[in-house]
Amino acid sequence: MRRRRMRPTRAGLLLATALSVLSLVAAGCGAAPRASGSARRAVVPAGVRVDGLDVGGLEGADVEAAVAGLAAQLARPPRNAYVDPSTHGLVPGVDGVELNVPATVAALLSARPRSEVAPVLRELPPSITLAQLPAAPIYNGPPERRAVAFVINVAWGDQYIPAMLRTLTADQAAATWCFVGRWAETHPDLVREIVAAGRADPGGFTYCNHGYRDHGWALLGEPQALASIAAADGVITDLTGQTPRYFSPHRGEWNPAVLAASRASGHELVLWSLDTIDWKNPTASSLRVRIGHRVKAGDIVLMHPTAPTAEALAGMIQAARAKGLTLITLDRLLSPRRGPWDGGVG
Repeated sequence: MRRRRMRPTRAGLLLATALSVLSLVAAGCGAAPRASGSARRAVVPAGVRVDGLDVGGLEGADVEAAVAGLAAQLARPPRNAYVDPSTHGLVPGVDGVELNVPATVAALLSARPRSEVAPVLRELPPSITLAQLPAAPIYNGPPERRAVAFVINVAWGDQYIPAMLRTLTADQAAATWCFVGRWAETHPDLVREIVAAGRADPGGFTYCNHGYRDHGWALLGEPQALASIAAADGVITDLTGQTPRYFSPHRGEWNPAVLAASRASGHELVLWSLDTIDWKNPTASSLRVRIGHRVKAGDIVLMHPTAPTAEALAGMIQAARAKGLTLITLDRLLSPRRGPWDGGVG
């Protein structure tokens, strides 16, 4: 007796077809494809640059090698504070810098396409700082620092300050104002005007202690010097909101007791490397020429609120900038922290 052949159902046909496809895939193509190792690697997006170097499209060891090469170019060793053999004054140290390679690679991998990524830097402090050296005056900032500080000592001449403020703010030039405490105490509105101008100025102002009175500083003992510095600190801090980090004795007079008082009160004693000698009332043109010819990297330029200085100030600013120097505050000039004026790294 013949067996009756069963006709396949529609569901059976579909199942058989599916099984055939799966068997073909397993036999001819292997298991279902997985993401390859290269597809899983992170790639720097197209057009991304770091310090002017195009690293777009690099991945893995290639991007790490590119950043490591950049690290060698950007590395700067720290420079210790030292005693200048020509002036016997102190010269502040400058931080070194090194590239943080892993952090920079991570920043590149997460950057937006066609963007510029700043290198991630680590600062390396000097092993010898000012505080570790015997007390001595500071005459200038680090000579390799492409910057200068204009320091304005104020014990008189208030009628010329508004004109100087207008020039400094118009030229976006930083300055350091060194106040005699008693003068600041009797001219609080003018001090506040200076402070307001400094806050509005991208260059900014900072403030220095010039003692409380116009003492004959070379004749003072340590207790009297300490008292005068402390009194000036109080007035200046109250009016400006900044506690001075530096002390500059009136007329540049000092003795070992004054030097010791300065250190004991938490200040370094600062003098200058370039003097306008504006108190002799030179012509504005001669003042511009004098500073223009002599100003150099690291200089502390001393001036006062006088008629020739008010007239010559814009020319002095231009002369410094024409030599590639940036005007910064005394605090920045003498700080170990790096800035754009330190060889383009910072």
